[in-house]
Amino acid sequence: TLTRDTICMRALWISTFRDNDSSKR
Repeated sequence: TLTRDTICMRALWISTFRDNDSSKR
């Protein structure tokens, strides 16, 4: 369960980071 939670959180973080980078650029 920890692995799945981590993957989900990581995916969300990556998505946010990518969105922020695209918006900032």
